[in-house]
Amino acid sequence: MLRDRRFDLFLAARTISMLGSAFAPVALAFGVLLLPGATAGTLSVVLAGEAIPAVVFLLLGGVIGDRFPRNRVMMAGELGNAIGYAAIAAMLLSGWAPVPLLVTSAALCGTAMAVLWPALTAIVVDVVPARRRQTANALVGLAQNIARVVGLVSGGAMVVWIGAGASLAASAGLFATAAVLIRLVRVPGHPDAGMSTSVLSELREGWDEFRSRQWLWVVVVQFSLLVLALQAAHGVLGPVVAKAELGGAAAWTAVLAGEAVGMVGGVLLALRVRPHRPILWPRSFRPHPRCCICASVWVRRSG
Repeated sequence: MLRDRRFDLFLAARTISMLGSAFAPVALAFGVLLLPGATAGTLSVVLAGEAIPAVVFLLLGGVIGDRFPRNRVMMAGELGNAIGYAAIAAMLLSGWAPVPLLVTSAALCGTAMAVLWPALTAIVVDVVPARRRQTANALVGLAQNIARVVGLVSGGAMVVWIGAGASLAASAGLFATAAVLIRLVRVPGHPDAGMSTSVLSELREGWDEFRSRQWLWVVVVQFSLLVLALQAAHGVLGPVVAKAELGGAAAWTAVLAGEAVGMVGGVLLALRVRPHRPILWPRSFRPHPRCCICASVWVRRSG
């Protein structure tokens, strides 16, 4: 895989982008919390400004990724992140950071992620042959999680020693670098380019496909609740508790770095273990009628 130039560029772009993403959480959280008069509510508003556009525009991002070359769509998403975080960095460094402008810049980052993620999921098909995709995904996951550890530690250190604004400025520079690298990845001509169907008709068709598959929307609802809890803990509760009781950004950085180390271990396991049917359940499985977990498993099997 590492002798393939297209994959090398893609791997470098994703690694650098993840490095930029890892700089951001600690810097954004403590940059906002250290503003005069800021509270947990202030941080929640800023993070909501980022999360809501990421959800609202995600389906539209999927349509865009189907209509245009995915490397260019990803480049646009990386540049959006670079601009958004550069704006927040400038506000924190200048000391003038009104909440509405912070929310607006965070919303730009959220919109950029909504454009980026669907194309990122699909571009592996354009870059990697089918027989090598598990290896490619494992290598990308390994590189991203190593970058996550390095980014969390480096970003946290920058927040402690230099300040949150400098850390976010570094994050913006990394996103811009990733945009240049992903633009250099050559992908084949897109089969859906120049489609005559409207965006709304594509969104309706996608929604019909989504709701017609029970296993799919059940899993989405399940993970929505999981992400709800994780975002509350990682985005707001953890930084607030770390600032009040654990000594600040350094402690929260250590917590997140420990989590990332565990992710690296999981990816290393995925590189070695290659099950042919990783989600297969025994045919003898029968759900307990009043068990939610059994019901979820049964829906996945029958779906």
